[in-house]
Amino acid sequence: LLDSLGQPAFAPATHFVSHAWKYEFNSFVEAIGNWLEQTGTSQEGTYFWVDAFVVNQHNSQQYPQEWWSTRFMQAVGEIGNTILVLEPWHDPVPFTRAWVIWELYCTSVTGARLHLTMRKSEMKKFNETLVNSFVKVQTIVSSLDVSKSEAYHKVDQDMIHNEIKRTIGFTRLNELVQTRLMQWLTETAQVQLQQMRAQIPTMPSQAREEVVSNSLRL
Repeated sequence: LLDSLGQPAFAPATHFVSHAWKYEFNSFVEAIGNWLEQTGTSQEGTYFWVDAFVVNQHNSQQYPQEWWSTRFMQAVGEIGNTILVLEPWHDPVPFTRAWVIWELYCTSVTGARLHLTMRKSEMKKFNETLVNSFVKVQTIVSSLDVSKSEAYHKVDQDMIHNEIKRTIGFTRLNELVQTRLMQWLTETAQVQLQQMRAQIPTMPSQAREEVVSNSLRL
């Protein structure tokens, strides 16, 4: 079976997608498409592992805890790349969902690379705040607390939280997630500021001062 590009419609996944199930599917697809565009990744040879099509988390009880801690975690590591759909940027829904936290935990433990994405409209709002108030963005990231994450089924939430407590602990997991987010934020901010610096000669004096100030802060 071939897709519209003439490539195999199914193949081993190259990217694991972590997202909140409450997202509208169109928004989810748009965010993934934006990631492809922003990173310059070709659609050819790129295959996404999307849990909604593979593992129904609403029926997760059919799998023992050991399976989630071994085979599922191993799969995340073997895929090697996790794309986190992060919306809305000022209060990301994924950080409130226990299953997403589990996927981030698996990404951290296995050493898989973490990528972040959002829709273009959300990215525009994010970029504007990033260059105008980097401190605000930092504050949002620093307030992250994965221990408050919840799941639709309380038994799933308890399983995930207990496993994290038994191994890495919430404090350490918070640190790992925050560190990776800050790396991504800094990289993104620097790109935005470089683009703005090119426009400095045509900017009003106050705008020029803001760009210089934000550059020094980064």
